[in-house]
Amino acid sequence: MKRTCWFLIVAAAVSIFCGTGCQVHRSVSASTCLSGARHVIDAGYYPTLQSAIDAVPESGGVVRIPPGTFEINEPLKVSTSDVLIEGAGTATHIKSVNIEGKPALILEHPSGADDRKNELWRIRLANFRITGNDKSGSGIEAR
Repeated sequence: MKRTCWFLIVAAAVSIFCGTGCQVHRSVSASTCLSGARHVIDAGYYPTLQSAIDAVPESGGVVRIPPGTFEINEPLKVSTSDVLIEGAGTATHIKSVNIEGKPALILEHPSGADDRKNELWRIRLANFRITGNDKSGSGIEAR
């Protein structure tokens, strides 16, 4: 009987200790971040692809687009350097339904590209496809 009680006490202590330890690992706050790490934005949590792209800070970051077909009528505009926009392969499909000849994606510095200081650098587009219709413009336009 004493062994059974002792075993139950030890088992309860171990389960409390393990339960607390697991919760500590799960509850990493948003302010705790690996030093030097760039922001990673999951576009699935934003109402539009453009709002996810706009959420990238000036220091750059990654926008991950989930699998799916995303219809756009206006061009997506990337205006930040040091950005990776990444899909999930051909399962990520950006479909331009624009009939005004506008491109699907525009890479342009917010203040224009008239001089060398106002150009975007290190933009990477990976693992997604862009399609349009006969009246759509270019897929990607760099200005």
